[in-house]
Amino acid sequence: MADPIKVLQSLGAPLASQYAVFERDQVLTHTQLNEVATWLDQQDRLSRVSLVGIGILAGLHLATDGTSLSVAPGIGITSDGDLIRLAAPLVLAGWRSYDATAPRYEPFYDATGQTLLVTGELVAASDPLGTPLAGLPGVLDKQAVALLLESTDSDPDLCTGADCDNLGRERQHRLRVLLLGRDDAAR
Repeated sequence: MADPIKVLQSLGAPLASQYAVFERDQVLTHTQLNEVATWLDQQDRLSRVSLVGIGILAGLHLATDGTSLSVAPGIGITSDGDLIRLAAPLVLAGWRSYDATAPRYEPFYDATGQTLLVTGELVAASDPLGTPLAGLPGVLDKQAVALLLESTDSDPDLCTGADCDNLGRERQHRLRVLLLGRDDAAR
């Protein structure tokens, strides 16, 4: 089972110990709303990691024919406490580089924090940056597959001179299917 303290550390914030209780017709600040969102997010993740555990709960079976990798529908919990649900089969027939320009996720780096352990990302055949797996014999040999629910913030900056109601960042979640050396994945 994952260490709840490490889960919290991976979220980049100390455990929320308080949040505002709102009054009727109160004008809320971004700080008050973000405190509630942080508390709910942390409690949600900690309950998954501490009460349920991490890993594959059902499905998510892998199959390969040498030219593609298929991930069956299923559900799992990441070591960060994210819930991954794959409702339909995922067929990945391409490979592309995954490098340090991707958002940094500490478990994918060696003990020194300098070397990225991920060897590549599996993508759909339609991905314009992907190289067909059929043209890369052996790329799946001695590799482990890791599912990462990558979370990033974007700032659409929709504020115009007349309307600033849309201010704020947007958190986006994207499932990535990554390859690591089996020894690196086991650590």
